[in-house]
Amino acid sequence: MSRKRRFIFAVGSGYVALVANVLYTGSSIPLALHYLTREEFGLWSVVVQITGYLSLLDVGVGQSAARLLVDTKDDINGGIYGSVLKTASIVFTIQAFIVASFGFLFSHPLAYLMGIPPNLTSTFEVLLQWQCVILAVTFLTTPFGFLPLWAHQREYLTNFAYVAFFAMGLLFLWIGFKAGLRTFSLLLSNVAGTVVNISLMALATTRLKLLPSRGHWGAISRERSWEVFRFGRDLFVAGLGAQLISASQMILVSRLIGLDAAGVWSVCTKSFNMARLVVFRLYDFSCAGFSEMIVRGEIDRFRSRFVGILTLSAVGAGFCGVLGAFGNRAFVNFWTGGKVSWDTWSDIASGVYLFSFAVTRCYTGLTGTIKQIGNYKYISLMEGVLVVVGSIILAPHLHFFGVLLSSLLANLLCSGAYGAFRVSRYFNRSIVEVTFGWLKGAFLYVAAFALVGFGVFWLGNRFSGPVPFLITAGSAGLAGIVLALVFGFPSEIRKELIHFGTSLGKKFAKGNSRRRLR
Repeated sequence: MSRKRRFIFAVGSGYVALVANVLYTGSSIPLALHYLTREEFGLWSVVVQITGYLSLLDVGVGQSAARLLVDTKDDINGGIYGSVLKTASIVFTIQAFIVASFGFLFSHPLAYLMGIPPNLTSTFEVLLQWQCVILAVTFLTTPFGFLPLWAHQREYLTNFAYVAFFAMGLLFLWIGFKAGLRTFSLLLSNVAGTVVNISLMALATTRLKLLPSRGHWGAISRERSWEVFRFGRDLFVAGLGAQLISASQMILVSRLIGLDAAGVWSVCTKSFNMARLVVFRLYDFSCAGFSEMIVRGEIDRFRSRFVGILTLSAVGAGFCGVLGAFGNRAFVNFWTGGKVSWDTWSDIASGVYLFSFAVTRCYTGLTGTIKQIGNYKYISLMEGVLVVVGSIILAPHLHFFGVLLSSLLANLLCSGAYGAFRVSRYFNRSIVEVTFGWLKGAFLYVAAFALVGFGVFWLGNRFSGPVPFLITAGSAGLAGIVLALVFGFPSEIRKELIHFGTSLGKKFAKGNSRRRLR
């Protein structure tokens, strides 16, 4: 299977996994609230939040090992490949032990510190202990499932495993509630989903022979261990900056504007956050292929593909950003029955920030792909600090728009400037070329679509109700797709997209004709 087909499979299956996640969340929450009290449901939410923080103990080792595996994946039995896996497995074993120990040692003190009611204390302790055990098992099995599949560009298999996780989890959640297990139904759901997920990835790794054969695992060396730790440390520090930005915005809104404003922020940014997940998958599922190109010295092809993914990400973010800027307010009004709303300028700022973040993320993502994080880890932390400081200055006067404006300016000044500089140095191109040159079509597209989108939504908003909104959003979306094909993409990408669409249409038509003959 070619790189292009693997990328298409990875992106397509990634969107399927995303839809499965949305369906699971949309179904499980009402189901849980039907069988549980709000206090019991809140208890489970707290447990999930705690184990979510514990998952950060990965400290970048998983990403580091996955990237280093690409360097030697063409010689699985050469010793170095196996040495990286063994090094990663030792680290993950230590992390698994820490996580499991935390659950059993600190479950009771945490129940007291978090003010868990006495009648739910024992339930909280058991849930946290078992959740930590599940997380520990996930850590232990990561080097023998997820990491090899990623390194060999088989992300579509991990995506299907996650789809099975959500499906099995929802099934056993319903079974648990029907059996009267109440809060423990959520634990049963997680256990069943995790077992299926791990089993499917292990099966795929074994069937594809992505692990070294016996006697060819190599030895753990100080040099290899230091390489994994050093790269993982840099990735972890850079990731802390991203965590600081995403986690601080809600806290800043709550502290600087009000607790009620935090609820408004949570609802009004949902569509933009979902758009991020959709757009970011384009670069995320390209990283393994990019890494392989670098290892094999295919720099010209890497540059061409990098520009293509950068353009696709920019156009995709522009498409979602314009729709959100002019349509999010009406969507939220329809979704919440008019109970939640914010100003139009905040929607516009959110759309611009989505576009900026998607582009700069591609630039800074190069540092990890080429294994040269360098000073970006400090730039990322600086960006997080600037978001906090800027919000403290602007939010009291500009409210939501102030938080978004500080995030946008910090992103352009830090990730944008540094990322463009690193890309220009690596590809030996001017900063003007890697920004305005490569993104000229995307900028033109966003400008054209913004004008058209504003006109369409201005007309559509003169009519109230869900049907006019759907017609308006559909019309704007169709116009955005047409404009993307005309303005947004370079000719090479445009031809590939048209060819792919034509081929897919022919296959679909053949499948229909065969079914009719039967």
